[in-house]
Amino acid sequence: MFDAAVPVACLGARPEDPIVAGAPYRAYSPRPFLPADRAKVEILFGGLHWRAERVIAAVFENLGYRARPLPPAAKADLLTGRELADIGQCCPTSFTTGNLANFLHGEARRLGADAVADRYVHLTAGACGACRFGQYHQSYELALRNLGLESFRMFLLSQSDMDQGAVAGGGLTLDMPLTIGLLWAILCTDVLQGPRIPHTTLRGGERPNRCGGGGERRSPV
Repeated sequence: MFDAAVPVACLGARPEDPIVAGAPYRAYSPRPFLPADRAKVEILFGGLHWRAERVIAAVFENLGYRARPLPPAAKADLLTGRELADIGQCCPTSFTTGNLANFLHGEARRLGADAVADRYVHLTAGACGACRFGQYHQSYELALRNLGLESFRMFLLSQSDMDQGAVAGGGLTLDMPLTIGLLWAILCTDVLQGPRIPHTTLRGGERPNRCGGGGERRSPV
């Protein structure tokens, strides 16, 4: 999946934090995101409809942050997610993992791994617990390790805490104005998207019911 000209294991490797084969597992801990970094750091996010992503970017910008959605996910992202992270994870997680990994890999080739680690952070939603949603961020962490981008900063927005406060370093505050803004962005764009979804009509004006079988008779008009 990756060009051999840039060894995956060397992307982001730093002398002060070497990756030693056989070393014990270390829990991911992002470097501080400082308030002074806001002007030069972009917050990456993705996995939503383009309408929601545009409004979410506006929410961030209204609060003084720079943000950009990841590119639309493609089949190559799915394959990369399967390659770099847990093969047993669900397809949405594989797509998101591979999407983030491919974007960062491309930027590392263009700018260098150190510049990527300093220029971008990733904000993702998650939860606490043994459910799959509670483990998604670990797939991203595993992919970053396999890319050699352990110095890349990733932060978790918990669905169970609307007012988490500042992340490490204080450069990003997960408070009510931000979380409520993100929720409204998703809800409002869902409302806009709903009327645009075409209804499936069977012969004779009949629409299928929610269980996928025959439906009620409707007028062709």
